[in-house]
Amino acid sequence: MRISGRYIANYIFDESRFLKSVKTSVIITYITAAVVLVLVVFLVFRPAPAVPNTTEDFNRISRVQFFAQNYLTLWLTGTASDGSAVKQMLGNEQAAPTEWNTEPVEVSDLNVARLESNTAGPDTQWVVTIGATLVRPGTGTPQRNYFAVTVMDHDGSLTALTLPRVVNNSRPQVTVDSAYIAQVPTSSTLGTTVTNFVSAFYTSQSGALGRFVSSNFTAEPIVNSPYTATNVVRIDSRSQVDVQNAAEGTTLDLLVTVKASTSVTTFTTLQVPLVVHAIDNGQWVVDAISDLTYFSTVRPGK
Repeated sequence: MRISGRYIANYIFDESRFLKSVKTSVIITYITAAVVLVLVVFLVFRPAPAVPNTTEDFNRISRVQFFAQNYLTLWLTGTASDGSAVKQMLGNEQAAPTEWNTEPVEVSDLNVARLESNTAGPDTQWVVTIGATLVRPGTGTPQRNYFAVTVMDHDGSLTALTLPRVVNNSRPQVTVDSAYIAQVPTSSTLGTTVTNFVSAFYTSQSGALGRFVSSNFTAEPIVNSPYTATNVVRIDSRSQVDVQNAAEGTTLDLLVTVKASTSVTTFTTLQVPLVVHAIDNGQWVVDAISDLTYFSTVRPGK
């Protein structure tokens, strides 16, 4: 049998193409295996991420705040006798005041309003914004101001980089629209339940609470309550419901405004979110003091 030259040529060509294809597949397989091996080695031997030391960070921040508040107090209330103490707290003693008040301001109610940090190498620079109530000599009128105190933390040692400076502490304001859209008459059956519950819960009237709550209610009346009497000023509901004729099982979210008195002439105004539901005979019981206060929209500005 004769085999033509074209057949032989085609056979040789097909075999060459087959071998080339096999060779390409082998190369791709080796490359893929190498990539997988590199990824495995990376995942196995990569260093574990640093675990934050929450306690250490908390203590560090507390120390910075404590230092900044003490430093600010000394700076605001200091006299000439305090000059050496201020110098010790300053990293650059040349920045210390050379002149002091003979009658400094009175300072109270210090609190940290903002805390910012910037780390550079082993050193961390903190800017602590502190609010303080000041009473200038001879005025007797308190005013609230804010001061920025710059503190450096160098290996755990704290020092002030500059003298404090007064700053603004304005923040964007928002208006929040309430989701409690319907007012409930305090004279209604629901109003009566809420009034009795509030009195029993906030004035610690022992044994009176059970009549106004459901089996779902788990809280205990306030122990050693400062209030001797309560008055429900307003009841607002998230739903518009005829509370006198509500179907048994109807549930409502309420926001209750309460005037809570500590004496005949002294009181505070509270707001209490409640969950209630209707029972038989048009009566209501309290299921819970809610952890949530509902709102509808939030808008910038006042």
